[in-house]
This record gives sequence, structure tokens and C-alpha cells, in this order.
Amino acid sequence: MRNLIVFSVVLFLSQFLPQTVSAQIINTWKGGTPGQESKWDCSKNWSRGRIPDIFDNVIIPNVSTGSQKYPIIKTGMIEINQLYIHSNATLTLQESVRILVNEFNNYGTCIACDRAVKIKGLDFFTFSENH
Repeated sequence: MRNLIVFSVVLFLSQFLPQTVSAQIINTWKGGTPGQESKWDCSKNWSRGRIPDIFDNVIIPNVSTGSQKYPIIKTGMIEINQLYIHSNATLTLQESVRILVNEFNNYGTCIACDRAVKIKGLDFFTFSENH
């Protein structure tokens, strides 16, 4: 009986603990991985060493003095917690891309965000290039 209780607790924690522990972490764009310099879905281009997911607060900084490579998302549906584009930084979204976020702060340039970014709970709407 005791083994069954321990197993049940371990099973419960394995289902719910990973979501709690990884809640809303900052994942910052670095870019510049050889051969994949601007590729959003290259894990080496990110500070956490993994592609951003629903729990991440994504920061696109000004990398003009670093890698000088800004992210380009070519395809897919991206779901992240928050997207923050710094002044003088750029994010480019190709035709078939959609991004779903809880919060969006754009102080730089986001190419095609007007058609591709949706804030949860709101309909798609236009953002100014320098919001």
C-alpha cells in the first residue's frame, strides 16, 4: 500500500512540477550561430540553449555590437509568454508565421507583426513599427 502511495505522488509530481518550475523564464536572442545566424529555431541562438516556448519571456536585444544577426521566423505557430523587442532591434516574420503571446512590447522594428502577432484574448490587430 505504501509503495502505491509513493508511486501516486511521484506520478502526480512528474506531471505538474515541470510546468511550475519552468514558468516564465527570460530567453534572450544571441544569434550568430555559424550557418544559422538568424534562424529562430536554432537552440544555439538563444541564451537558454533552447528554442523559446510558452513559458518564456523572449527578449530581442540590439545586437549591433555583437552578432549583428537578428531573428527571422520562416514558418509555424509560435507560442510564447512575452515578446519584448528592444530599441534598434529587429524581428522578421515570414508569410506563414503566427505568434501567440500574453504581452507584446515593441520598441524596435517588427516586420509583419501587424498581420502575424496575436495577443491572447484579443483579435489580430495592427501594431505600429515603433510601438
